[in-house]
Amino acid sequence: MRSAPRLPVWWRSVVSLSTSVRGIGDDFPIDLRSLTSRNDIEVREGEMAALGITLDADTIKVRSSLPADLKRLTTAHEIGHILVKRSRCPWLSSADEERFCDAFARELLAPVSAVGTMPASDVEGAAARFGITQESILLQLAALGIVEPLVSAGSGRILCIACGDRRRLLNCACALARGGSTGELPHYPLSA
Repeated sequence: MRSAPRLPVWWRSVVSLSTSVRGIGDDFPIDLRSLTSRNDIEVREGEMAALGITLDADTIKVRSSLPADLKRLTTAHEIGHILVKRSRCPWLSSADEERFCDAFARELLAPVSAVGTMPASDVEGAAARFGITQESILLQLAALGIVEPLVSAGSGRILCIACGDRRRLLNCACALARGGSTGELPHYPLSA
C-alpha cells in the first residue's frame, strides 16, 4: 500500500541547518557568493552532464548553462552535500541525502517562514523574489500545508512534498502519478 506524501522526519533539521548557514533575516534573494565565501566553499562553473556535483568537502561545480533560478537551486543543493560531508548531519542516511539536499536548497533560498508571508496565488512573484523556480515555491507552499502535498504543475510535472520533483521513495503515492495515473491531482499552471 502506498502512503500519502508527508514531510520527512528530518524536516526540522533542514530548517535549523539552513537557518544556521543563511542567518536570520529577510534579505532576499540570498547572496550565494557571500554565503559560500563565509562557509569556505568554492563554487566552480563549467559544462557537464549533471546539474551540479560536489567535488570534495570544500568545492562544488555547477553547470554554467543553467537558467539562473535552477543554478541557484543547484548551488544550494550542492552546499547541502558539503555540509553533510563536513559531518553537520551525521544521523542522515545516504539513502535520504538527495531528498535532504533538495529540501535544504529550497529552505535555504526560500524559507517557509518567508514564503508563508506572500500571497499563495502569486507563485510567479514569489519565485522572482527568492530567485528560485516556481516548482520550488509550490513545494514550500506544500510544506506549509497551503497547497496539497502532491500536485501536478506546469506541463504535467509531478511535485511531491516527500520526494520533490523526482521520485525518491518506492512506496510514495507519487509513484502512481509519475506512472501516468494522475487522477484528480490539483493542477497549478505555471508561467514560462
